[in-house]
Order: sequence, then structure tokens, then C-alpha cells
Amino acid sequence: MKAFSKVLVAIAVIIIGGLLLYQSNIVGGDVYDTTVSCSDTDGGIDYYVTGIVTDVTTFCPSAQPSIGPISQDQISKMSSFEGFERPTISFINRINTRQNPQTCTYTYSDTCNGVILTEYYCDGDNKVSTEYPCDNGCSNGACLQTPLNHHVYAVIAIDTETRALQNNIYNQELDLSQYEPVSTGAVYQAMQTTARNTLLDSNGTPMKLTWYLMTAEPYCQSNNSDCLAVYDAMLPEWEDEAAMWGDEMQLHYHNYIWSDRDNDSVFYWNQRLVFDQPEFEKMLNMLLVERKFFPSSYRGGWVWEDNDMSNYLETVMPNDFSSLSPLVRVDDGEDAVGNIYDWSQALQKWYYYHPSTDNYQLPGDQERTMFRCKSGASSVDEGFAQTVTENQPAFVCTYMHNYGPINNNLNAFHAALEEKSLETDIDFTYVTATEAHKLALGIIDDTSPELTLTIETGEIGKELHIVSSEELFKDPYVAAKTPDGEYIRMEVQNAGSNAWNVVIPVSWEGQPYTIAVGASDYAGNTAAASYTS
Repeated sequence: MKAFSKVLVAIAVIIIGGLLLYQSNIVGGDVYDTTVSCSDTDGGIDYYVTGIVTDVTTFCPSAQPSIGPISQDQISKMSSFEGFERPTISFINRINTRQNPQTCTYTYSDTCNGVILTEYYCDGDNKVSTEYPCDNGCSNGACLQTPLNHHVYAVIAIDTETRALQNNIYNQELDLSQYEPVSTGAVYQAMQTTARNTLLDSNGTPMKLTWYLMTAEPYCQSNNSDCLAVYDAMLPEWEDEAAMWGDEMQLHYHNYIWSDRDNDSVFYWNQRLVFDQPEFEKMLNMLLVERKFFPSSYRGGWVWEDNDMSNYLETVMPNDFSSLSPLVRVDDGEDAVGNIYDWSQALQKWYYYHPSTDNYQLPGDQERTMFRCKSGASSVDEGFAQTVTENQPAFVCTYMHNYGPINNNLNAFHAALEEKSLETDIDFTYVTATEAHKLALGIIDDTSPELTLTIETGEIGKELHIVSSEELFKDPYVAAKTPDGEYIRMEVQNAGSNAWNVVIPVSWEGQPYTIAVGASDYAGNTAAASYTS
């Protein structure tokens, strides 16, 4: 009888094992995933269109199947027979995974590594890939059909603000209605699939937007009492959609001052015409400490900049889209002033330059990049003409606000790009501000720095020790919320290769405080980390 039972159990195990082998390969004791379906947005192998492969499988590495159809009691009975080895839990789990499969979905986007394209496609129901060298260069997961020096890159800068800021009211209610997830909301309209999927560049990639989120002192003094009102309205609601479209969030700052310029006892929020470093740092400190947000690209409010601000930005972030060359608007001395700027000497090409320490409008010794940006679609004609006549790529940029007919403006800019592309047989590619910066400098790097923070005891007390996984553009920016609730910038001291120390005041010992660290590499990839006592 025992021999007969052993035979039955052996037959059962062989059948179960056969089913496993039928459904999937077993190599080294591991079950490889079984594909249910595979789809490719670019219809297979198409080196000139960015595609996304969606792979649906019934094997999920994160799944922890319980002992189901084969129970613990059954395992015990199988192991009670003389000479029969008890099956392992992992073996039973693999059987039960196959009997009760979970469905997992994975996506794979075509990617560029230099001029090499990794093209994902479907072979039946299986996801596969191949590498292909692009003759004219690779961008946004697709080979370029025209050479890099005959190509137009298009940046769309959205100055993301509140609607109708009243410059004669010190404390006012901020209008954030354009951020609401309703059909009348401007941001909602720009994020919709129906809008983006009709605005495709020459590679078939949907339009990308760079949202320059505004901070300003009137926000701090509003009834909302929120310097970061735009960030609080934009990021929680729209962060996922922005990531889905490849958009990015950057910094837009208006340098206001509540003043009476003509001494008539009537005050306004006027444009401040000198750089106020403490106020600017207050905004950066709050963004970093409270929102773990650190920018790598900047657009000035009223497109204003001067040498002091330019030299300060050189110590913080690698990219700037403020130039409005060759326009200039002079100060008339009146109250309620705004829109004062001077770009009369700046480069008039749709390209970039490294600003000079002595004159922000001229090429010089700084490492950061300055790009030109204009409202409307006039940049398109000029950019396509430039890439033809000068045998170099053009980086055209349009800016607009997030309120008003944003989709009308986006459609008009796209129509101009399509028309000139057809007319000249030159491709155009939508890129973000950071992507334009990388392309202009020939940087191939999409990996953000990793910041490691530890508390150590130094010669004069406790220190925050910072280590970066790679070389940074400049020293990390360190901000703190003190035990008194003040937001300050803290000094960093070099501590070796890609390492820094920050001395923690002895007076903070035993009290609550937060220290936050922000950094950008040369490519504009950013990172933020924090320590809370």
C-alpha cells in the first residue's frame, strides 16, 4: 500500500512540474515571467518615432503568494511517506503563483544613449529590444531625421503665477482658480490628453512644457500668507500629469517692493530695480525646507536681471531663460512700476551663451547658460532661418502665462513650428529648459546626484556632513528652519572630494530644527535631502 501511495504522489508531482514547465521556463529554480500581452505605441520598429511598449505579465516580483491550493496539511501528508522529500515552501509558492496569477503592467520607453537608440518593440506577446546607431543623432527616444546642426529645439516656458495681482493692495486674496481640476482651469486644459496628443513634434513626441513657478513678496503678505502659494496649488494637483508628459517645474521670481516712489503717500507693489539677495534666499530657503524643491533653471519676473543677480545665480543654478534680446524698457520714475528690463546688448541668436561676470548681457566667463525667450511665435521663423544659414541647431523659446487662452497660444506656436518644418524639411523637437541646456552643451546625463547626510561631531561641535555621488555644478545650497522658525541659508565648508560640512549652532542643541540640502549637477539634474532634529 505504501508503495502504491508513493507512486501516486510521484505522479502528482510530475504532473504539477510538467504544468509549470509548460507555462514558463524554470532556470536555476526561478520561474521566468509569462507575458499576457504586449503593445507598442509606434507600431513596432520605428527608429524615428518615440515609442512606449506596454508589457502585461502574470509574474509579479513583488507578489508574496500564500500557500493556497496546495495546503500545509497536504504538504505534511506528502512528507509523511517514507522516502519522500518534503517540498520546499518556495517550490509550492511557485506552483500557487501559477495557479493564482496576478497581473502586472510594465512600460518601456525608447531611450537615447548618445547616438545609440534603444528601441523597444513587441515580438508577438513578448517585449524585446534592439540597439540602433542614429546617423543624425538621437533625441527624446528617437533618431533625428535631419543632422543635429540642422535642427530646431522648441522650449515652451510657462510663467506660472496667480491671476490679476493688484499692485495697489498690500494684503490681497490670491486668485488660484486656474489650478483647479475643472474644465475651465487653464492648467487642466494644458494637461489633457486630447490637447497634448495632437501637438506632436517631428519625432511623434507630445509637446513638453517648462512651468516656471512664481514666488514673490506680495504672496507672503497676502491674505493667504503663503509665499509658496503657486507651488502649493500646482505641485500636489498636477505633479503626476507633468511627469507623464515630461514637463518640468522650475523657478520664476518677481522682485517686488512695497514703496512710494514719487513721495505722494500712496504705496504700491513696485518692481525692485536692484537685486535683494536676502529676500531671494528667503524664497529659496522656504522652497527647499518646506517643499524639498530645488531648481536648476530660472526665469526672471519682468525678465529683469542685473550683474549682481547674474553673478549670484552663477553660484546656485546652471540655466537661465530670461533673455529678451534685443528689447529694453527704461524706468520712467513713476509709481506702480513694472516691466523694466535691459537686454539691448544680449545675443540675438536662438542659441545660448555663458554670461560675463562684468556684463550679464555679453558672453563671458560664467559656467551657467543663458537662453533667449520671446512671447508669441516670432522665434520660429527666425530659428529655422538661423539653422539653415549658420549650420547650427536653433533653440527657440516662447513664453506665456498660465492664465488666459493658454491652449490657443500653445496651438499657435505648434502650428508655426509645423509650417516651417514642412517648408524647410527641417525637424523640430520639443524639449524642456533642462533638456535644451544638456543638448546645447553636449551633456548626456539624466541621473540626479544622490545626497547622503550624516551628523558628526567636529572640533567645534556637531556638523552636518554632506556627500554627493557626483560632481556638482557648485557647492550644495544649504537652508535651515531654525528653532525660532526663521528660514536661513547656512554656510558650507569643503570637506574633500564631493563632500562638505555645515556647522550646527550649539544654541540649537536639544531644540527642533530642519536643515535641507539642494544641489544640481552640470547637466541640471537636481536633488534635495533634509535632516530634522
